[in-house]
Amino acid sequence: MIRNWVAEIRDIAYDAEDVLEIYALKAVESRRSSSSRYAFLKCSFLLGKWNNIKLLCKVGSEIEGLTARLNILTARLPTYGLKEIKERERPPSSPENWFINRRTYSHKIEQNVVGLEEDTNFLLTQLVRTDCRVVAICGMGGLGKTTLAKKVYHQCKVGRHFEFFIWVFVSQQWQQRNIWETFLYELLSPSKERLGDGQMEKEFKEKWKEIQKMNNDAVAKMLHEELQKSKCLVVLDDIWDNIVWDALKPGFPTEETSTKFMITTRNRNLVHRVDPNVFIHEPRCLNDEDSWELFEKTAIPKLNINPAAFVRDAWMYITGNSLLITIASFIFVILCKLKQPHFSYLPSAYRVKASLEKLGREMVKHCRGLPLAIVVLGGLLSSKRTYDEWDTIHQCIKSYLKREDFGIFQLLALSYDDLLFELKPCFLYLGVLPEDFQISRDRLINLWVAEGIILQPRKERESEESLEDVAYRYLTELTERYMVNVERRDPSGRIKRCQMHDLMREFCLSKAEEENFFQVLPCYGAREKSLNISSSSTKEKGRVRRLSLHLNNFPGDIALQCEESPFRSVIGFSLDRYSGISQTLIETFVRKFKLLRILDLEGVKGFGIPETIGKLIHLRLLNLRSAWIGNLPPSIGNLSCLLTLRLDPFESATTIPDVLWKLKRLRHLYLPPWYGSGTERLQFADLSDLRTLVNFQTCNAEVEDLIRLTNLRKLKIVIFDEISQRRFKRIFESPTITFNYLRDFSIELAISLLSDSQDIDNIKSRCPRLQRLKLNGKVVYQKTPDVFRIEEE
Repeated sequence: MIRNWVAEIRDIAYDAEDVLEIYALKAVESRRSSSSRYAFLKCSFLLGKWNNIKLLCKVGSEIEGLTARLNILTARLPTYGLKEIKERERPPSSPENWFINRRTYSHKIEQNVVGLEEDTNFLLTQLVRTDCRVVAICGMGGLGKTTLAKKVYHQCKVGRHFEFFIWVFVSQQWQQRNIWETFLYELLSPSKERLGDGQMEKEFKEKWKEIQKMNNDAVAKMLHEELQKSKCLVVLDDIWDNIVWDALKPGFPTEETSTKFMITTRNRNLVHRVDPNVFIHEPRCLNDEDSWELFEKTAIPKLNINPAAFVRDAWMYITGNSLLITIASFIFVILCKLKQPHFSYLPSAYRVKASLEKLGREMVKHCRGLPLAIVVLGGLLSSKRTYDEWDTIHQCIKSYLKREDFGIFQLLALSYDDLLFELKPCFLYLGVLPEDFQISRDRLINLWVAEGIILQPRKERESEESLEDVAYRYLTELTERYMVNVERRDPSGRIKRCQMHDLMREFCLSKAEEENFFQVLPCYGAREKSLNISSSSTKEKGRVRRLSLHLNNFPGDIALQCEESPFRSVIGFSLDRYSGISQTLIETFVRKFKLLRILDLEGVKGFGIPETIGKLIHLRLLNLRSAWIGNLPPSIGNLSCLLTLRLDPFESATTIPDVLWKLKRLRHLYLPPWYGSGTERLQFADLSDLRTLVNFQTCNAEVEDLIRLTNLRKLKIVIFDEISQRRFKRIFESPTITFNYLRDFSIELAISLLSDSQDIDNIKSRCPRLQRLKLNGKVVYQKTPDVFRIEEE
């Protein structure tokens, strides 16, 4: 019921957008039509005004209808028992029974554990160091953080490295007083050796009654004193945010103590709040062999036999001679280790058939090394004995991994539910990416900004975060919570490329489907003669605004059948790097999808930029990086809302018209390295919002235009002649000109006059935030990260 109510609210918001944007589109078309057809009439002005009045009347009528629908929905709100969530408050997520099932206990040891010996020994050496107070085990849900913490915890007990051992499960339903009292109970209660001492037990009970009557300040002080004088290992399992630690830390000593803390968390960002010198350990997903070994232990327990024991029992039955038994067992084990085929035979009760092993290995691959998923899958298959049963699960393995009784998606959902509301659409947006696809930081951030997911301030002021800065902060937050994996960083330590774990992506897709966040359209092979696209063809809970095209072996020259689509975003991916779309198909896209805001076909080939591209007046991002440019259509100057324009990085341009200066809101401009012989002077000075300008060519533009582009973060300039080089040098010799935000500067020179170090120093002095300077492709300056420590990914 509530989900349907939310879907209706979303549809009203979409309808409101449609009303306003269709009005804007028709107003522009009417204005152009009046100026062309009635320019010779004196009444053309009045005709335009009359058409505008009719449009406004229609808009007013439609808005009244939307208001009435909204009032009806608002009146139904109290019946659902919903309440307003305050700013930065997270909604309650997991039910009580799910919390109970997740609770961890130090005495419960997992039997099926693989590949943790090295990590356990490594963390043990960190804990016994005198200069290490806190060890944090960080990673995504289901990675085995708690299992690893338990192994370290019990290894410390065996080695008697500490006097006291305290394990506390924190999670999201924690209570400050209960946790403090748990600590005190473990520290003050009589030890096992003194449990029979009645006097001691009596004194403890009296003291515990006094503790119960204390206020929180007194309890915190007592706990602080007890921990400070004790040598204690404290494990705080499953901490979620800074609020928990800030609430508990008054009871924890920070110096002059032998007490050590070990915490497990999905939020890497909080551990530095715990201790600036915290040691962070991030377990990796299991490799293929370890994954299979863990699967064997859970799915095929009969494989876990001792070969020597098997031979011993067999020979005892046959011969009854103990000496022969010992010799045979020894030879059998040696030959098994040498993998001799004649001694690889075991009875069928003790081995898995090759056909089942093949199915098992294929299913394990879907778990992508996540221990929880492997254990759950193995537990399911442990009760299956036939090939058909295994094959049934193999055919629909993804559906099984999503099942609620398995708990994998429920565990991942905890991370999603804990996100602040502004981060949730950023996470869902990553679901448009194909499986195993790595996306660049800049492309993802530009998409978020153009979609309007990053809320735009009324006016960006100096010393405040820009939209791109906010988007990067959101991306960092998602990686710190292990919902997105960092695949590569640049030399300054900033995220350069990222990717989602397969199971996290599957969860993202299921959540996005619930929200109707986007629609994925796989276009594989030439099976279909036409491409049928509809934003509401199979949706029961409202419309979809985003379309993700996954092209693989796609011919591209098929017909497009679709309605007047309300899609706002079309994002295409060529999975084989060869699939593309035809010119007819792209022109149909432009004609049918009149309200597009995003057209991102990076990597999709086979077409040129349509002449009618300028009719998409609502476009905010146009990424046609693989499209042939030729004569760039002058109508591109009509795209007054455009924030990002990315063109072919190769020499496919013949002419670029001088219309780019009209795109006053442009923030990121990627031009080809050669503008074409037909290109004359281009004007850039009015593009004061530019953050990125790639391939600024001095033969087609005034070098002095750069002076007014003070918001640049990234600049690549191509200087062809000696006069332009001198003018360029004068800009950076002037003490009054600075580029305060420029981080990445690349200079390509036909004839180099920037040979001495003074020129490089001038550039660095005029760009105080410069991270990297390249000259003719060679890095001549690279700022070393000096803020804390950039860790190796």
